[in-house]
Amino acid sequence: EGLMATDSVWKWAFLLALLLVVAGVALLRHRSGCPFRIGQVLGSALMFGLLGPPLGGLMLGLGVLVIESGSRGIGLLLFLMLASYLLGLVPAVAGGLCAGLLRPLIGGWARVVVVAWLCALTSTLFGLAIFGLKGTPLLLLLGGLSGLVLEAAWLAGQCLRAWRDGKSENRGQSGVLGIF
Repeated sequence: EGLMATDSVWKWAFLLALLLVVAGVALLRHRSGCPFRIGQVLGSALMFGLLGPPLGGLMLGLGVLVIESGSRGIGLLLFLMLASYLLGLVPAVAGGLCAGLLRPLIGGWARVVVVAWLCALTSTLFGLAIFGLKGTPLLLLLGGLSGLVLEAAWLAGQCLRAWRDGKSENRGQSGVLGIF
């Protein structure tokens, strides 16, 4: 009984740590003095929440396709992409919140790397809270890769918009913190 209580305390501690990551990024944003637009932050959380879990499921499923080919392999891939919401929604939304808060502060590819690490961290903390140590390295990898792909796509979209609008000086713009 004492071991279960300790296990429960650790799970709650990891969930609290997940919230503290988001709160810490929000505090960094607040202290920067950069204007805060809730719609942009929530839009980022929505995008990461909708696209992040199936992206992680796709990455996991590609390994399944190597082992299991044909219609059964495709069925397993689709199942993994849909089931990924069960485990990936909370950390993906948390990572998306962090990404939305950080975009004005850190520019370019440095932001992509920071967001990837934050997504890996939120996935790992959520995995530790739910599973303990089992599966944690896989969640770290899938969360980080999903965050990297999504933020790189966001940055590419920004660069394409700047190029289309003829604002080439904004393509490599650094954020408020001066990090390229």
